[in-house]
Amino acid sequence: SYLKLWARMVEAAIANPDAARSSIVSDTRKDWLTAAINSPVGRMAMLLGEEFSWEGPDHEKMTDEWRERAERLLSVRSDLLCHVMAVFGTRLNWLYYADSEWTDQHIISPIQRDPDAEASLAAISSLLGCGGQWSAPLFVRLKGLMVALASREGGEEEGHQDLRGCAG
Repeated sequence: SYLKLWARMVEAAIANPDAARSSIVSDTRKDWLTAAINSPVGRMAMLLGEEFSWEGPDHEKMTDEWRERAERLLSVRSDLLCHVMAVFGTRLNWLYYADSEWTDQHIISPIQRDPDAEASLAAISSLLGCGGQWSAPLFVRLKGLMVALASREGGEEEGHQDLRGCAG
């Protein structure tokens, strides 16, 4: 079944992260979303997000099963976590709408704890580049973080240049 295959693919990526790397090779600034689209774990995160557009009674709900699988994806490390966070960054508005507490605990709070971590930069970059218009509650939740990042010394360093337009 789909769920068994999905779980096996995630476990294989966790067990062998080198085999699960993105097929994109670049010596320039990382484009985490493009890398995610071209990596097994990034595609798994995309599939997880797409499940909400499927038919059924739970198609607009974040179920416990969905949370468990998302948390399993978020347990990967290094570049693989960047791929997951980049994909989740594009869907942060919906995730926050569906379950603000879970999204805050598993995505937003880790970004706040270490905004310079590669996974945080991947999520922020995707959120700013492809995250669409934010809901008022998400905007209020992220405003302090974005202002702090945009106003820091060296805000034009790699990973923070997307914030220049948000400094207001």
